[in-house]
Amino acid sequence: MCTVSTLGRGSYHHGDLRAALLSQARSMLAQSSTLSLRALAKETGVTPTAVYRHFADKQALESALAAQGYGELLQCLKTEHETNVDAREDMWRLAWAYIIWARDNEPLFSLMFTTQCDPTAPERVEAVKDLTAFLSSQVHHWYPHHATDTFLTALWGFVHGITTLYLQGKILTSATTAGAQDVDLEEQVHCLWLAFISPLPLDH
Repeated sequence: MCTVSTLGRGSYHHGDLRAALLSQARSMLAQSSTLSLRALAKETGVTPTAVYRHFADKQALESALAAQGYGELLQCLKTEHETNVDAREDMWRLAWAYIIWARDNEPLFSLMFTTQCDPTAPERVEAVKDLTAFLSSQVHHWYPHHATDTFLTALWGFVHGITTLYLQGKILTSATTAGAQDVDLEEQVHCLWLAFISPLPLDH
């Protein structure tokens, strides 16, 4: 789960205001899907001019936040990957990690995929490139004969679609406690994953 900086207002040294602004924007995003640079300046305790020095407009701010999100999601998937050695288990656990990260960072996840972030923003473009490269490397390793851009898009679309259905309350669980709900959800998603991927023979 993401953590948000608690730097005090007006206590920024040169060079860390951008990080403080992004941290505050994450906090604001968790409370409301609406962001504005002037509101961010007010909440951070700096002038609007100071904010505009780092982000030319709202789209630039959203792109920077999206870049953070893609980077954090990538690290989450890499951490999960390091714990698995079996192909089907590895790929399944990556899918599960994707869903759980999205749940624990839902406002940021939504911004990453639903807002008009600037596709030419270098930071965001690089973050997306890194995430895509990692996912592609896993597909190429375990399914080299199916490792096409079309298959990768289909696989990502499947996992993203399940994630979206879950976040929108379309995948239900009858469990009554948080822990039991996670177990039930994991079983449901695992069954869906197997239905999607099991017909494909492993190439290793």
